[in-house]
Amino acid sequence: MSPDTQAALGQLGFFLALLPTTWHKEHKPEFVSAILTAILCTWMVGVFARIDFLQSAAMTSLLAATWTLLAYQRFRINRANGAPSVPY
Repeated sequence: MSPDTQAALGQLGFFLALLPTTWHKEHKPEFVSAILTAILCTWMVGVFARIDFLQSAAMTSLLAATWTLLAYQRFRINRANGAPSVPY
């Protein structure tokens, strides 16, 4: 199994582990944590693409999109509860 495939399978595992959190109505990570993780995952997409790990880049893109969705969901929950949308 190539290193690209191995890394892609690891990213798939992380993605699958996030699905229950994505589906849960209120259980979400804090906004800042989610958005920073999304940014770092997006940076890793570039790293993987640059070294021609295209499967890993694709799976990490999915992971970055999921973290972005979680940040958006937390933003909406904070706003609905009257809390600051983006806590500092």
